[in-house]
Amino acid sequence: MFKTTATKNPVVGVSVAAHAAEQEKLWKDLEAAFAETASVIRTYTGEAKSATAAGGAAHRATALQWYTKIYATVTRSPAAAEFVYSRFCRFVEADLKANVTAPIMQMYREMYREASSTNRSQATASSDLLMFTTIGKHYEHFCVFRKYSHLVLGYLDSHYTQRNMKLSINHLMNSFFFHVVYVNVRDALATVVLAQIKKYRDGESVPMQALQNAIRMFSEIATTTDANAAQSPSGMLTARDQQVADKPEPALP
Repeated sequence: MFKTTATKNPVVGVSVAAHAAEQEKLWKDLEAAFAETASVIRTYTGEAKSATAAGGAAHRATALQWYTKIYATVTRSPAAAEFVYSRFCRFVEADLKANVTAPIMQMYREMYREASSTNRSQATASSDLLMFTTIGKHYEHFCVFRKYSHLVLGYLDSHYTQRNMKLSINHLMNSFFFHVVYVNVRDALATVVLAQIKKYRDGESVPMQALQNAIRMFSEIATTTDANAAQSPSGMLTARDQQVADKPEPALP
């Protein structure tokens, strides 16, 4: 007599489990690489062009290596694209909140609270310049990291985002910067910008380069974040995206 076995497909079960484990491993390593790269980029000093050049030279090779790994994983398991995209959304949002918005707002509160009434004019002028340079530098660093992320996740744009009507990686990151950073600092920054413009029109000396950088940031954000940004990227995730992304989130380094 022949012995029968249970009606299940162990191969499929093993394959699903293997793909899930592969996705988790890929994102764990990728998240660590993103966190490290963002941290390194934020240590850049000097003008935006030198920072961008340094970012390209330092990270292009590793970005292409990650592109290859993502390509290989998504080819074997198409669901990995959705998994990586959803996790990346959470990473960008948390990173901007912790490492850009929070430090800027804390600096703003401390600087303007501590300005005494006797030297308020001098203290405010110094604070304005620091606000300009700090926000401008954060934005320049964000642009470098956005370029790196696009290189790493470029395959998702051709394989996943277009087919599923998702925001492209660049558009996604611009939208996050708009909602997580810009919306929270624009009132403070706009007040400083308008005050500096008035000084300039009155013939007073102003930090022209910092002022131009701030105005450029306003302009770029306005032109690269279209009507789709009326809703936060987190709110634009589908129910399935949310289910994937709602797994316990690793702490930022």
